[in-house]
Order: sequence, then structure tokens, then C-alpha cells
Amino acid sequence: MTSAEVNLADPLAQLIDGTSRLEVKSGTIRDVLAGIAQEHPALRSAVWPGDSGPSPFLAIFVDDEDYRLRGGLDTEVRPGSILRLLPALSGG
Repeated sequence: MTSAEVNLADPLAQLIDGTSRLEVKSGTIRDVLAGIAQEHPALRSAVWPGDSGPSPFLAIFVDDEDYRLRGGLDTEVRPGSILRLLPALSGG
């Protein structure tokens, strides 16, 4: 197995016709997110809006752990791993 799974929260899945699971090639989080943004242009602004990195309004977890606690964008998404993408919530 050389692929990992990406689970999209419903607001993100709705941007690509309700597809909530994507199979992606393993690599770093940076590679995976850039690949998703390229393959699914409707997700680009929500996932990787510019050249500097992921959206600040996106929570990213690798195997249920915040990616920032595992090495940031250089964290390896290994075969069989699950990457979860959740839009950040705000309110008042």
C-alpha cells in the first residue's frame, strides 16, 4: 500500500460534490495538500490558498494528532495513514 486516506469534513466535501474521502499518494503533508489543491481546484481556496502554505482556517490532523505537534508541513503521511481536514470554527 503506497496511499493514504484524506477525510474531509462536510463543508469541504460539499465543495467537491460531497466526496468526503480521497485516496492520495503518501508523502509529506505539504505534498499531500498541494496535490489535493491541484487535483481538486474547488478545494484550493479552502486548503492551500496561496504559495505560503495551508489556510490558517484549516485544522489538520494526521492519525488523530495535530500536525503542528508532529513536525508541521514536513510530517510524513505514511501509507495507511489518515489525514483529517476540518475547517476551523469561530463564533462569538
